[in-house]
Amino acid sequence: MASSEKQPSVFTTALYEPTPSDEAHSNQVQDTTDPVQTSERKPARSWRSTIILQLFSLAWLAPAVALLVLNIGGHTIGASAWCPLGTCWVQANDNISSVPQQRIGHFDSTSHNLLGFLQLISKILEIWFAFVAAGLVYLVVMRRATHSDGLPIRHMTLPIEFADPLRMMDHKLWKNLSSTRQGHAGPNETHRKRFGLSIIILATLLCILCNLMGPATAVLVIPALQWLDTPKVGDTWFQGFTYAEPLTDGWAFRDSGCGTAPFDSLNFTCANKWALSLDSWAATTAASIVESRDGHLLARMTQQNDVFFYVNTTKDFAAHEIDSQLLWVPSRQLVEEFSEDKRIIANISLGADAQKLNMSSSDFQSYAAYNKSLQMDVQRVGPIVGFFLNINLQSTWWTTDIDANRSVICISDYTLIYAIDAGNNFTRCIKYNRDGDGWGENVNGATLTIGDADTASNGSTHPELDVYIEASDRVVFLPNGVFADSPRKFDNGTVSTFQPECIGPLAENATTESMNLNCDWNYFFGQEYNDLSTSNASDSVTTFFYKYADGQSGSMVVDLIAFAAFTQYTFDPATLSNPMRLVQTPSLPTLNDIYNADYVQLSLDPTWWFAAMSLDYNNATLPAHRTIAQMLRKTMNYLRTGVEDPEVPFSVSLSASVFTPIFHTLSLLDWDTGTTKSTDEGTDWWPRLQRNARIQVWAYGLSSRTTYLGVTIVIAGALVVLAQFVLGLMDRRQSTSLTQTLVAALAHAPHSEFYVRGGDETKVAGTRFRVIDDTTRPGNLRFEAP
Repeated sequence: MASSEKQPSVFTTALYEPTPSDEAHSNQVQDTTDPVQTSERKPARSWRSTIILQLFSLAWLAPAVALLVLNIGGHTIGASAWCPLGTCWVQANDNISSVPQQRIGHFDSTSHNLLGFLQLISKILEIWFAFVAAGLVYLVVMRRATHSDGLPIRHMTLPIEFADPLRMMDHKLWKNLSSTRQGHAGPNETHRKRFGLSIIILATLLCILCNLMGPATAVLVIPALQWLDTPKVGDTWFQGFTYAEPLTDGWAFRDSGCGTAPFDSLNFTCANKWALSLDSWAATTAASIVESRDGHLLARMTQQNDVFFYVNTTKDFAAHEIDSQLLWVPSRQLVEEFSEDKRIIANISLGADAQKLNMSSSDFQSYAAYNKSLQMDVQRVGPIVGFFLNINLQSTWWTTDIDANRSVICISDYTLIYAIDAGNNFTRCIKYNRDGDGWGENVNGATLTIGDADTASNGSTHPELDVYIEASDRVVFLPNGVFADSPRKFDNGTVSTFQPECIGPLAENATTESMNLNCDWNYFFGQEYNDLSTSNASDSVTTFFYKYADGQSGSMVVDLIAFAAFTQYTFDPATLSNPMRLVQTPSLPTLNDIYNADYVQLSLDPTWWFAAMSLDYNNATLPAHRTIAQMLRKTMNYLRTGVEDPEVPFSVSLSASVFTPIFHTLSLLDWDTGTTKSTDEGTDWWPRLQRNARIQVWAYGLSSRTTYLGVTIVIAGALVVLAQFVLGLMDRRQSTSLTQTLVAALAHAPHSEFYVRGGDETKVAGTRFRVIDDTTRPGNLRFEAP
């Protein structure tokens, strides 16, 4: 065996340099070879020595297999590259910020020391493999050299040259493979060439492996600081939003702090935390926008327990960009789960076990894995509510009574900003139940009054404000107030068009029967009419009507279309890196997604708005001292007088009084979960609600092309080691040192094998010799021409 570093054993032969004479002179050379009376073969290596040496070579597989297992299995170490007990926790939630900073500094130091040591390990593995590879080349060359055909002189030097790429590119090494010995053409000569070529190819491959083994083992033995996704956990499925009124078996009830009796009677005044949340959100909106135009993000931020979240929108309210851009409101129900995640992760990092946290072993281990990281983002898939908001100022509307239970509310000169043909004026009509469920259970409404009128500094009294909240399962927009000419044949054989007088001001407070008109309202709100007309129609729309109770000028209409969608929430629970404790939703559906996909529109019961404002649905009066009431009054006063409040501009009060209550209400919506996927129609896109984390850790893994190359090199090296182990057991010949080989070469007396080649170095390098073990000869070797 031989090492590419120490070069302990080789084969070579001394070249006898011919004198510059002709062939006649060569014939005069006498054979000076000493007569060999007897020869004795060198004894084989003992079994004990052979086994020890071969086991040493085979032992290279242990670290090699370990590296393959670590990298292919993606073994995670932790916050430090040196973490033998798996408890390298940063404790990023510690109240004293210097604690995680000190721990991170310590981990950085231990990681640096380990990585330097691992570089030495990779060099040792490289040298170790070179030793094994040299032994394999030695055995192959020796076995061929003892064959009756012998081996070219140039090939006998392979055990000390194979690891040198420059020497392996020597043309003399490859040239003699293409030449044919004179008088030796035939199958045997072809076989000789092929065997010689196989030796050169083997040496070349081992040359490549030896030179790449160092970088390959370094890539595999040194872990990398990288971001990894932990396995997803959780077996619950989304089952749908609670569209109807808040129920006592839902999350909202548990969050409200109310008792069962008031909640069942729709008296939400007990939900003080919701009132405080809404008023503080409105106050923050006003303060942040007034103080800074860059405060619009903070203006849309609120809190659930000890975690904050914000509404996703690109619009800047301070820049008067109040329009119907699609906005997305995160779910408080899901955000609260991040608060629980934060608590569990913090307790585990301080030493709490599964029993103390009252958790199953599997759940505990999933959270413990997060603590091994330097940084993390806990991720959850969950529902989110998107909505369009359309605002019309100084609007005029009227009610057309159809019968004792049904009415229609229409608004004239209505600007529909999110229509495809934006900027047109529409007449907008919605369904309205006068009493009971005349239009069905998805059509309902309620009235909210801004109570106790304020008294101004000059002694005048502000009039009361009324807010009408109407939910309709269908809304129709008539471009420029024009009806489509769409005749319909009735069952009695008559044909009629839907007459404008059916919803015109002349029809106000009159029934269809008294007007003797053929007003087919089901046809008007149906899909057939809207397909034939140039009107626009929407489903499940909530409309807010704002006006003064005494009929003074100043009014506003806001309509809302809400969508249900799903997204990935992310949360960094570390106070050090996320001091605001902010939950984010980095990827959301776009406007094109909404237009081109079947997202479910939410038909919201008005009771949700009263719950969000912590009011009694049966006595819906919003106290004037509430922040939200004050902001709404500032908005309506501007519409009545045209004069802005000197402290709060109109755009700010509009944002605080209109947008913020909508944000708050949509964030409170209940949704249910189950252990099986919903099989209801249209629910095939509802996902499993799972949790995982993206963590920054020291880990092994196949994270790059270089690691794949490293794995390939090490696997090839393992095959070489196995081949050397088997061949070494089969051929127990003792290795020959460089000194022994030189002595044997010098002791050899050449005949005419060099002279006939005329001093051609390439031909001389191709001169073949057979090598025989002979303890009676100097160096224990004897060279013979085949």
